[in-house]
Amino acid sequence: MASSEQSPDSWKKLLLVGISHKSAPVEIREKVSFPELELHQATRVLRTQYALPESLILSTCNRVEVLAHSEDHRQASYSICDFLHRHHALQDSFLEKFLYNLRGDQVIRHVFRVASSLDSLVVGEAQILGQLKKAYSRARDLGRLGTGLEKLVPQAFFVAKRVRRETLIGKASVSVSSVSVKLAERIFGQLEGKSVLLIGAGQMAEQAAVNLVRAGISKVTIVNRSRDAARSLAHRFRGEAAGFEEMDRCLTESDVVLVSTGADGYVLLKAHLEKAIRRRKYQPLFVIDIAVPRNVDPTVHEIENVFLFDIDDLESVVESNLEGRRQSALQAEEIIEEEVQKFVRARAADKVGPLIYALRRRFEETCLRDFEYHARQLDDREREMLQMHLRQAAHRLAHPLIIEIKRAACGHHPENLDMIRRLFKLEEEE
Repeated sequence: MASSEQSPDSWKKLLLVGISHKSAPVEIREKVSFPELELHQATRVLRTQYALPESLILSTCNRVEVLAHSEDHRQASYSICDFLHRHHALQDSFLEKFLYNLRGDQVIRHVFRVASSLDSLVVGEAQILGQLKKAYSRARDLGRLGTGLEKLVPQAFFVAKRVRRETLIGKASVSVSSVSVKLAERIFGQLEGKSVLLIGAGQMAEQAAVNLVRAGISKVTIVNRSRDAARSLAHRFRGEAAGFEEMDRCLTESDVVLVSTGADGYVLLKAHLEKAIRRRKYQPLFVIDIAVPRNVDPTVHEIENVFLFDIDDLESVVESNLEGRRQSALQAEEIIEEEVQKFVRARAADKVGPLIYALRRRFEETCLRDFEYHARQLDDREREMLQMHLRQAAHRLAHPLIIEIKRAACGHHPENLDMIRRLFKLEEEE
């Protein structure tokens, strides 16, 4: 594979194959989700066995995307699809109608939108930027990413910060867990006097606990495989910590159950909820599963007075969230479009870097040609000052031509590049 540095249009070699909440329901997305502990090895396999050294994997509850840079889009896309099917033991073409395949400036725009949370289920949430940074760090830890991704991904971080700085899209702190709490408020009207069971003690559970306490919840119980992690989180919110062996009691005593663990499968089964609803004398029990893969057996919804919501069911709440952010989202889209064009222009200018360097050197050589002869009578400080002024004059003379070179690189009168090379005899210098 040719180096990105030698490629005249490296941004055109960017590609992205992915699946998200916009292209597939949760029951499909969970089949291609990567547990955190698998991502390092999976990235290594993608790079070595599939000959994609410039690649990274982003896996969240709402998306799995593989970003790459390759000379051969068609072969790279096929390799990524094959990798996803084989790694997750899926039948050939199972994902075909759910995957999207982006190229060139489509990739730039998409990555900028993802980093800025415009493509998130909850527009304005802050978690995705941290998740993208982790994916980038993981890929770099495995070795050189190549200039294609090394330029794109850090620029996406810059764009995301600009969007948050120049718009109100992140004014209110939102996340999947906070939207889950809003759903619970819709169900009950208010949460004062209600009991909530959090299954899992990770970041999602912590965010949910913050929002639940703000909403006036009377009791928070946290169940986790690590009792110490449960105790630590419960202590912060004056709640109760419990182990999985106490699950039946905790379910019976709770009105809302919010589930988010790192388990690769169901931790709440139909039998658990059938027992709990009987003990509750069929008082309604609301279960919100925000994990991907899902942690609650979907057949739970068949139980009378047990109401199950998964991450895709949050969409109605998200729509109202989006209404209040629509103007900010439009402003953010304008910023992103501007940054996409700037990125493409900058990459186009990269290919004429050697020509610009050669032109500057030619002007400097011309301006400094008689320097030694005229500077013989000067002291060291005077010699330095004269040399500096001559270099500055050379750069000022070259500047209009450099502007024209960059314009030509972006497609404005490209024939001017050859004319400048001939006029200043720069072919060999370059």
